[in-house]
Amino acid sequence: MTAGIASIEVFPVRYPTVGFFKFFQEPGGADGRAAVLVKMTGADGTVGSGQSVPISTWIYETLETATIAIREYLAPALVGRDPHDFEGAHRVMDAALAPGFTMGMPLARAGLDLALHDLAANLALYGAFGLAKPAALNGPQFVVADVLAAPLTIAGGTAEVPAGAGLGIEVDEAKVRTLAAKTRTLETGAGDRLQ
Repeated sequence: MTAGIASIEVFPVRYPTVGFFKFFQEPGGADGRAAVLVKMTGADGTVGSGQSVPISTWIYETLETATIAIREYLAPALVGRDPHDFEGAHRVMDAALAPGFTMGMPLARAGLDLALHDLAANLALYGAFGLAKPAALNGPQFVVADVLAAPLTIAGGTAEVPAGAGLGIEVDEAKVRTLAAKTRTLETGAGDRLQ
């Protein structure tokens, strides 16, 4: 029996860009790249992450509409479901926001779809390699608070991302090297190596 999806969190952000991109300029004057980050957590604590990038100058979805569509309609339909049932997930999302000539809110759904596939993959990797949860996989589990020089701030459901190179996120390089040395090579039961 696969653990179901326990929760889905939504984090709308607008992060700065270095250059001017006409597609990222919103009619109201807001600049930067809008993104809705999605954190999908399984019943056992395993996490999958995804991102929707609504661009109102390209499609009808905005940062606000994608956030509401995910938080109020699509995510509640997925909570409790098997994260490996991709077809079933799309059926319940279609029922939550009925498709018209095209599927409803495709960019919002894309962020959930990415998180769903990431969660399913992480569950498979943990099982295949007998890893404790959460393990140091490439994904949100790797960016743990103890390697960050300063913690990220989430206020009012919005992540505050600093500006600067690498989005301004600084890590403690010694801790990252130590963590990398511990997790660089994983043994499988067959003697194969994952690097």
